[in-house]
Amino acid sequence: MEHAACPIYLRGFAELTASILFLSVFSCTQSYTPPAIKGNNNFLVVDGFINTGSDSTIFNLSNSVNLGDSMPFAAVTGAQILVQGSGGYTSELIELGNGRYGAAALNLDTSQQYRVSISTPDGNQYLSKFSEPVQTPPIDSISWKQLSSGVQLLVTTHDPQHLVNYYQWQFAEAWEYHANFFAYVIFENGAIVDRDSSQQVYACWSTANSTDILVGSNAGLSQGIIYEQPLTTIPPASVKLSVEYSILVKQSGLTKDAYTFWQNLKANTEELGSLFGPLPSEVSRNIVCVSEPSLPVLGYISAGNV
Repeated sequence: MEHAACPIYLRGFAELTASILFLSVFSCTQSYTPPAIKGNNNFLVVDGFINTGSDSTIFNLSNSVNLGDSMPFAAVTGAQILVQGSGGYTSELIELGNGRYGAAALNLDTSQQYRVSISTPDGNQYLSKFSEPVQTPPIDSISWKQLSSGVQLLVTTHDPQHLVNYYQWQFAEAWEYHANFFAYVIFENGAIVDRDSSQQVYACWSTANSTDILVGSNAGLSQGIIYEQPLTTIPPASVKLSVEYSILVKQSGLTKDAYTFWQNLKANTEELGSLFGPLPSEVSRNIVCVSEPSLPVLGYISAGNV
């Protein structure tokens, strides 16, 4: 009996030891917030593109917020944004509300270089470096593939002269979807009446803009071709494909420095967090605060047609 009891005692001791170790490991864990992400990180964020062609130029101004802040977006209103050319050209953007500033088609002289000058309500002055306009080739096609993960949309383009090696894309989706049931009548003024065409609630439409950073390069290829660059994937059984779907894609050519900025920003914001993911790195920029040079500003200003 003594020999039979021994293993039971040892097993119980082992379980008790494991429980103590478990408690000692997990009872001591606590969250840690580095000082760098809970400081006064209220920096200007500039998001915009100087469109030298026949489309509008839009800039968005906001202030950065900390990761733990409840307000994800802090628009900067009351600022002044000027587009300046190396040959003396100047044009002011109109404030559109909620931190957006814009102008209709500028149709700029592409032989000049361009930059932006920004004056904010707090008295600071920001200035970007002059940028050479990039002449963006047209999109050849938008295509799709059916994958196990859904329907993948792709873009193909080429530059016959192989002068543009770096690209960025943005898109806007629109789709129609239907309610599960058709409502023929409506309760109005105490009575049930037939719906007219202005009261239909069966067919609906929705829109969405791209949120990911979409960039591509053919710098290592012998020809200036971008072939079937992935844009987005629509999951299986998505309501986007239930009736009709449309996507509007805008393509912009970039300089090498601008491409490096967006590529690093994409790695820092969309590809971190995994065991084998990239390490955070400093993102270069071409805009500075001239009134207070030590004050950081986030953004990269490019110029060209879309």
